Amino acid sequence: MKILRCLLALLFFFESFGDYESEYKPRCLPIETPDQPERSQFVIKAPSGWAYRTFKGNNGLVGVLWPKGTSFSDCDTAVFVFIQNFDEPLPKIPDNIQIFGEKCQKAEFKFADRKNDQDKTFSIEEKYFSGFCGRTQILFEEKVKNFRIITMLASSFYVSRDLFEDVKYIVSAYKTEIEDSLGIKNKKTS
Repeated sequence: MKILRCLLALLFFFESFGDYESEYKPRCLPIETPDQPERSQFVIKAPSGWAYRTFKGNNGLVGVLWPKGTSFSDCDTAVFVFIQNFDEPLPKIPDNIQIFGEKCQKAEFKFADRKNDQDKTFSIEEKYFSGFCGRTQILFEEKVKNFRIITMLASSFYVSRDLFEDVKYIVSAYKTEIEDSLGIKNKKTS
């Protein structure tokens, strides 16, 4: 009888030890982490004072910048960088366009067709946008072979000269990034 009690006690001990282990095993799901972060093939160094995010895509929105100290969802000023690559088939809906639509609900980005792209009488706004975003909207377009870099600064207030200079830097940095990726050497004379 003593042996039976000892066996039961031993069995009870191992049962409770097994529950102890399972109680403290993590029971949550891990955070999904992609193998490759979702980034554009063109990435620049953001000017100081700017937060920056890139998006995967060949034709459409590839980058967004906003002032540090705010978040994209609550910022009053944002810079949107679009790429149109005429060497690739254009999708019906530009890549990542929903992100632009969240901030600029009264504006719409569209691709330029080849005819409008070559016509010098069309403004950047006429070629790529319909509607307006913010109190101040400044648009830049750079052409590198069959790539078009369209940069839009949208702000709910009038912009300072420093802000304007930051956006000019962003435009030139993207142009340089595309030229470097295509193997085009900058021919600057000193």
